[in-house]
Amino acid sequence: MTEPLYGLQIYTVREALAEDFKGTLQRLHDLGIRHLEVFRGMPLPPEEAAAMMKDMGFTVSTGHLPMLVGDDAEAGLATAKAFGVEAYIIPWVPAENFATVEAAKAFAAQLNEGQKVAADNGMSFGYHNHEFEFTKVDGDKTGYEVVVEETNPSVLFELDTYWVQVGGLDPVELIGKLGARVPYIHIKDGPADPSDRNAHMVAFGEGNMDVPGIVRASLANNAKGIFVELDHCATDMMEAVSKSWAYLKSEGFVS
Repeated sequence: MTEPLYGLQIYTVREALAEDFKGTLQRLHDLGIRHLEVFRGMPLPPEEAAAMMKDMGFTVSTGHLPMLVGDDAEAGLATAKAFGVEAYIIPWVPAENFATVEAAKAFAAQLNEGQKVAADNGMSFGYHNHEFEFTKVDGDKTGYEVVVEETNPSVLFELDTYWVQVGGLDPVELIGKLGARVPYIHIKDGPADPSDRNAHMVAFGEGNMDVPGIVRASLANNAKGIFVELDHCATDMMEAVSKSWAYLKSEGFVS
């Protein structure tokens, strides 16, 4: 069993970063967080942010960046290279890309193209889901299943387990089903209510997600990275991050 990197997708603390970038990183460091997943649009230029993170003892291996086709590809690659990203992740696309079999196949073709570009630049390549990907488009088949089937095996998937559950699936089962194609995992907690996708997320242990079960399934699947990510909370976000990291410590996942 390979020990994964546990970290934080720092989109979680985007508002705090905008107010005090270095101070926010220091607060994360004080919590014991050492691995970060970056995102496009941070308040500092990539080179400056990357140097600061390195100086403070953080590592970065993955990033949420724009599609590697079209006008944003060059900027996306430049950002990835500035941080030394190993896995280039597409964080979101409009739901229409998963609304029909034809749309899902067309999007899969884009992912295949992006994977080739990433590979040419020394990176792996993947896609991060929300909940709309799990709408059925052909009998019992979902748009997500079509994309998995239509992409080459080198296209990876960063499974956001909260949105999987909101989409009506069991994240533990899906991790097992996708196997090696899911090397990266996002963990969140909250109501996970399919009827209310906008419900606020909460600190780990305060919602309806089986966080320990999901982490254990990810470990059994030899995950490379397991990331805390909270999109929005009704409480103070840094407090929610602190409680979530403490929860992972209490469960024996991080030291």
